[in-house]
Amino acid sequence: CSRAFSMHPHGVEYLKASEGADYADGVAASDKPGAGVAPGGSFLYKWKATERSGPGPSDADTVPWLYHSHVDEGRDVASGLLGLILVSRRGAGGAEGGGRVGRPPSVDRELVVLFKVFDESASWYLEHNVATYTKGVAAVRERCAADGEEAEEEAPYCEAFAEANMKHAINGYMFDNNPYLTMKVGQRVRWYVLDLGTEVDMHGAIWNGNTVLQQGARRDQLELMPASMQTAEMVVDNPGRWMFKCQVTDHSLAGMIATYRVD
Repeated sequence: CSRAFSMHPHGVEYLKASEGADYADGVAASDKPGAGVAPGGSFLYKWKATERSGPGPSDADTVPWLYHSHVDEGRDVASGLLGLILVSRRGAGGAEGGGRVGRPPSVDRELVVLFKVFDESASWYLEHNVATYTKGVAAVRERCAADGEEAEEEAPYCEAFAEANMKHAINGYMFDNNPYLTMKVGQRVRWYVLDLGTEVDMHGAIWNGNTVLQQGARRDQLELMPASMQTAEMVVDNPGRWMFKCQVTDHSLAGMIATYRVD
C-alpha cells in the first residue's frame, strides 16, 4: 500500500476522530486522525449503534449501512474499498460464541448484494491494469485513433476506452458469472440490497420467480439510488434457477445480471 485510506461509516454515531472522511472542514489533522491512515499506520475507529441506527417500526429486524474509504472518495470506492455494517433490533441478533452477533433467528439465510457501476478508469488500479492487460498506453492511443477518436494528453484514454471501463456489476461480477446465490424452498431469506456511486447508479433490483416483502409491501423489485441501503425478506416457495438483475435495460445489457438458485 502506498497511499492513505480511511473508513467512513453511514448510519452510526461517531466523534470527529472516527468520522473517517477527509474534507475541508477547518479541523486540524491532529483532531481527526481517522480521516486518513498512512501506509504502515493504524487507527481504531469507534462507532456507536444507537436507536437511530437500528430498524424503524416498519423495518425488518436488521438493517444495513455502508462504510467506505473517504480520502479520495471517488477513486477509493472505484477500487472496491467499501463494506457492510449490520445493525439488529435489540434482542433480535443471534448469539454466537465469544459475544459475537450471528445470524438473526428470524431468518435462515442472509445475502448481501451490491448494485454498482464500477468506473475502472477512476480506480487506483488503472495504470497497473493498462500495463498488465494491454500493450501499454501507446497501444491504447493507437486503438483510439483507429476508431476515429483522439485521446487527450493529460488523460491518454479516449471516450470508447473510458466507456469500456464502466463495469455494470452485482457484487463485482458481470453477465451471470457470480457465485451462486443459493437457498432452499421454505427458507426465510433476508436480502441486504446496497447501492453506492454516481448518477449512473440508479437501479431497479428485480427478482424473477419469487417475491419479497419490504417494509410490509409485497414486491418483486426495489428502486435504488446512490448510497441507498435496503432490506427485503423472501420466503422461498418456487424452486429453480432464477434471474436477478437491474431492471434498467441499459444496465442489464451491459452486464448487471445474475442468477439465484432455489433447491
